[in-house]
Amino acid sequence: MKKIVIAIVLLLAGSCFVIPCEAKIHKGKTKEGITYQYDTKSKTLTMSGKIIKGNLKNPQKVPWDKWSGKAKKIVLKEGVESVEEGAFNEYPPYKGSLTMQINLGTGR
Repeated sequence: MKKIVIAIVLLLAGSCFVIPCEAKIHKGKTKEGITYQYDTKSKTLTMSGKIIKGNLKNPQKVPWDKWSGKAKKIVLKEGVESVEEGAFNEYPPYKGSLTMQINLGTGR
């Protein structure tokens, strides 16, 4: 009986230290129509919209800045035509990868 009680106590104590490793995807959309999502597992920021705008007056107001020190990959979806100054001001010197998905057309 004593061994069972000790085993239960150890099991309960060990469960206090379990860290969930489930990935979470944060999604959002700005009033300008920029959609963004951040995947915590792959550390990927994916963005779409015609013009990725920055906020020169207050760079911290750009919603994706909260992942500035965490993102290892940035993906700009097909349809992004430009990235304005200030869009990534709060990102430190970026050492991850940048992928741009573009359509080159049929070549006619």
